[in-house]
Amino acid sequence: MKLVLFFLSCIFFIVSGAQANQAKLYSVLFEEDGNSIFFISDHEDGTTSGAIIQKGGYKWFNLTFNTEVQPNVYLTPTEHTQDGNMSSYLQERYQIANFRYDFVENQNGDQVLYFLSKEVTNRMKGYIQQNRSVTISGISNDGWYAGSFYPIKTEEDLTKLSNLNPTTFCKLLSTAIVQNTQNQHIRTTNLTLHMKNYGLECDDFNNVIFNKDKNGPSIGKSSSPNKDSFELIPASSGSGFFVSTKGHVVTNQHVIKNCEKVTIKSNGNEIPASILAEDKQNDLALLHSDALNASSIIFNQTDPEISENIFAIGYPFGKKISNSVKVTKGIVSALTGLENDYNKFQIDAAVQPGNSGGPIINEDGHLVGVTVAKLDAISVFQKYGSIPENINFAVKLANVKNLLNAHSVSYITASDSIKNKRKISGIVNDSVVYISCLMSQNTIQRLRDERALFDTTQ
Repeated sequence: MKLVLFFLSCIFFIVSGAQANQAKLYSVLFEEDGNSIFFISDHEDGTTSGAIIQKGGYKWFNLTFNTEVQPNVYLTPTEHTQDGNMSSYLQERYQIANFRYDFVENQNGDQVLYFLSKEVTNRMKGYIQQNRSVTISGISNDGWYAGSFYPIKTEEDLTKLSNLNPTTFCKLLSTAIVQNTQNQHIRTTNLTLHMKNYGLECDDFNNVIFNKDKNGPSIGKSSSPNKDSFELIPASSGSGFFVSTKGHVVTNQHVIKNCEKVTIKSNGNEIPASILAEDKQNDLALLHSDALNASSIIFNQTDPEISENIFAIGYPFGKKISNSVKVTKGIVSALTGLENDYNKFQIDAAVQPGNSGGPIINEDGHLVGVTVAKLDAISVFQKYGSIPENINFAVKLANVKNLLNAHSVSYITASDSIKNKRKISGIVNDSVVYISCLMSQNTIQRLRDERALFDTTQ
């Protein structure tokens, strides 16, 4: 029997976990009153790309982007382009610097804008995470274009698209990527077959066919979905900490996996956060929030030493015991993780579900690691007949630094010239945050049906 790690997010409902640079995961947005589809794709080599597909072509899309001189390109939350609030529009309008792309027209007459800009894809992921529609606009010497795109995150979103724009819905389902790649939010590798099982499919003329006899949930035109089914509710929680003064937060990847919305709570304020990056191999995630003057934790220069005293900080069991952040003390027990995992180290400080993503600090108050998991007591007992005590694991500091360096996030490193003048209590109160993962009841039920849910609070 193989020993199992017990991840420490505090779960109410939680998700368990052609070309050389093939997409492995994608998100999609649709244009409500047009024929455009916007894909954000994560690739096997760690890169992220974007593609806007203008089905059937569009004159102003062509005049704006199919030019020798690069147009000015902007991203703006759609609500500000619709409500006429010019102050909000200008405040949140974001101009993309050096937007490099390829513009092609395929044999079907579709126009496609391909780009590899992290600047754009990270912002788009943030909008999708917050469930906000976004308008991308471009101005060139020959014309201008503006398209408003809405995130597709649930079957209900697809049903809405099939009602508002059947042609775009059917053309989306005919796109190759949705038939062989994992969807970020609906969690299927074949969206066409998935929606067919839910009773929505298309004929050869791009007309939507609603099949009431399918076994899937009734979500077609004649259905009346319960509004509460799509309301976002807290599904799980974890811990995190500020790594910059600009609102960047680090936590575990499994804490935010499959969340439809993420919030952090700092100094009594609950703030939406967007997911900037996920490092699945090391179980780390980088978030960004609008927390003003965030109190960044100070990084130790090196990873910890064997037997060094450490403190584990976080929110064990979420808010079930109390709303307060908790601290436990221990030592570094080993410099490797389970089965000689050199990306982790072992600690004996007590940690519980909800501690996931919290910082491990040394006696100087400097960050030395990130709490990630504990040994599964049940599997150990079944194999050895003994219950393990205080065998817990943390991600090494070097992996956190690599994540931040890869995304150009500046952090503070301890040195002779930079002393940590804050007491441990100050770090606990100012730098550590409570992370809440929100999902809809529909998503929770869908994940249950796919047997992708497990409960680690038992």
